This record gives sequence, structure tokens and C-alpha cells, in this order.
Amino acid sequence: MNGVTKISSFGVLAAAVILSMVVGLSACGEKKQGTAVSRPVVQGVEVAVVRPVPRETTAEALGTVRARTTAAV
Repeated sequence: MNGVTKISSFGVLAAAVILSMVVGLSACGEKKQGTAVSRPVVQGVEVAVVRPVPRETTAEALGTVRARTTAAV
């Protein structure tokens, strides 16, 4: 009985996954004509190129470390 239950629940799960994929992919398609969006032209903006720069990954600090709570053993 448990084997049958597992197979049927797996089948339901597989059907749900396939159905959600079909619904998701049905949204993909050709764009409708007449929905062109005109975007404003941006002027007077400076563009900078970002490059990785080596940085130091360690830091030093002075201080005392104390436990927030203590216990007597």
C-alpha cells in the first residue's frame, strides 16, 4: 500500500511541475505589435568603467575580549 501511495503522490507532484512549466512557458511568445515604448534619451551623464582593485582583507584592532556570561563549574 505504501509503494502505491508513493507512486501516486510522485505522479501528482510530477504533473504539478509539468503544468507549472507549461503555464510559465506559455507566457513566452512573440511581442504584440503596437506596444513599442519610446524611451527618453539621456544626455550629460558621465560613464565610468568599474575594474577590480586588490584590497587588504585583514584589519588589526586593540581591545579585550570578555564573555557575555560566565558559569562556575
